[in-house]
Amino acid sequence: MKHLLFVSLILLCSCHAVSSKKGQENETDSICLQKELCALQQYLDSIIKSDTILQQRFHCFGAGLTKDKVSIDFRKIPEDSFEIFKSAFRKDVFDSPLLEFGIISDLMTDLEIVPAADHGKPLQTKSFVLQPVPRDIPTGEAIGPDSLSMKTEYDYYPLSTTEVKVAITNHSRHEYDCGEDYSLAYYNEKQKLWETLPTNPIVNDILWIFPPEHSTHEQAIKLYTSEVPNRAGKYRIYKAFNRDTKVAYAEFEMVDAAGAKRLREKMDTAWQTKTTRMK
Repeated sequence: MKHLLFVSLILLCSCHAVSSKKGQENETDSICLQKELCALQQYLDSIIKSDTILQQRFHCFGAGLTKDKVSIDFRKIPEDSFEIFKSAFRKDVFDSPLLEFGIISDLMTDLEIVPAADHGKPLQTKSFVLQPVPRDIPTGEAIGPDSLSMKTEYDYYPLSTTEVKVAITNHSRHEYDCGEDYSLAYYNEKQKLWETLPTNPIVNDILWIFPPEHSTHEQAIKLYTSEVPNRAGKYRIYKAFNRDTKVAYAEFEMVDAAGAKRLREKMDTAWQTKTTRMK
């Protein structure tokens, strides 16, 4: 079905102009090639970006476009596995002479290569599985909330929560920037320290710019409860800014049933006190 959609795109972009002049023919061929490349790039880019499993398997996040090729870049893979990745992509996703492949090794994630079971048959290919990775709490000068704030959507969450949204807002007259990566930590009351927790292993090379005065960006933080179950207590989401020279965090709390009951009682007491004072 995907190949049929792509063929439709190519047909829509095909050129049939005929010219008696050689220069015009070359120009027409060049235009046709560019249209074909654009259609192929858009098709593959949409397929990859809409399929998280595909991204994890091939450790790539989209398709690029060069002068005469559509590029697929595998990020931080072993060089001796390059041909395996390339062959598997051509076999399972799409094959075309217009494709070229490369390796980008500047992404700071961990990659685990796991042989694929084939029910007793000889192993011919490998599948690639990315595991969630804990990231160290970033160091740097703390940014005050009056300059840049990080706040979660809610202050309290039930233990069943699997995703937390955080909003980052620049209140200052200075520009801040950061990447998509983050650190997640849980406060261990017994040991009196912050424990780092698993985070998303896929980090896009995107630079977020926060211009002065109230520019805001939201980010969804996934909680990998299958790796580490949620516990009642305080959590923090840390992010590094301005080339890791500054740091800010958002804090929230997970509550169990008993904690939720105490919270409701506390809120009821506060409301009754406020109502009494108003009278």
